[in-house]
Amino acid sequence: MFDSSRRDVLKYSGIAAVAAGGVGTGTVSGGEGATDDDGSGVPGTLERLGHDFLENPPGIYTYGAVRDDGKYAVMGGYYGEGGSFLVDLSDLENPEQAHRVPSANTNRQNDVKFDPRDGLYYRTLEPNVDGAEMGFQVIDYGYDVGTVEEPEIVATVETPRTGVHKLEEHPDEPILYPIDKDGEEPGILIYDVSDPSEPEYLSEFGPDGYCHDLEVDRPN
Repeated sequence: MFDSSRRDVLKYSGIAAVAAGGVGTGTVSGGEGATDDDGSGVPGTLERLGHDFLENPPGIYTYGAVRDDGKYAVMGGYYGEGGSFLVDLSDLENPEQAHRVPSANTNRQNDVKFDPRDGLYYRTLEPNVDGAEMGFQVIDYGYDVGTVEEPEIVATVETPRTGVHKLEEHPDEPILYPIDKDGEEPGILIYDVSDPSEPEYLSEFGPDGYCHDLEVDRPN
């Protein structure tokens, strides 16, 4: 059984690392700094549980997401041919790459998100060069035709403007919100993903301009 602590570790570790780097090893409450040589066990010190470089192809890693049950995480690749990476979090001290879906180096998978349905995630397509694919893809890793070890790209959706830099899933409904930004048009698109292999464009909304990201309210 996986509880929320596994999600919280990954969700907040990056924020905590930045904060810790900015304030040294002082306590959260602002008390005296750590006296231990390595700061281990001192309040306010971030302690790493585990780490893995994954396949580490050329390029860099970018945004990641953790599945609601905490069993898997997914990471995107920025430049290079990284693509997307599914990570098994069964053992937090020894995370392991479950699969990698490579990409062409002509576009990047800046953002990745899990679908609330088990066995699906989405990754963005943002072009690095003119003429490259732009939009988003649907990855099946156990929903229907794919598996964790042998995932399948079941849909590639082209968007009309500059490609998708960020996207957000609806927590309860089969709806996806990719952002395909443009300076003079609404940039938030709405797709019905009831059939993951055939996403259906519904509409768009938002003020004109370069919208970068959005957040969908979650129920308490």
